[in-house]
Amino acid sequence: MPKNNNILNFQAFIPWVGTLNQLDAEVWTKPMSEGKWSISEMVSHLMLLMPNQELHNQH
Repeated sequence: MPKNNNILNFQAFIPWVGTLNQLDAEVWTKPMSEGKWSISEMVSHLMLLMPNQELHNQH
């Protein structure tokens, strides 16, 4: 996958994350199903991944 493609994917992700402020706290923190991550955990994981992905793509 071309490096610019990853950046475009993350840029498309930003507006979607902005819509999540409409969720109430229960939905935001509730696991998607038994033993699965919550929405907040998934978003946090992706936010941590973004800078690492950019560093990886520079090499």
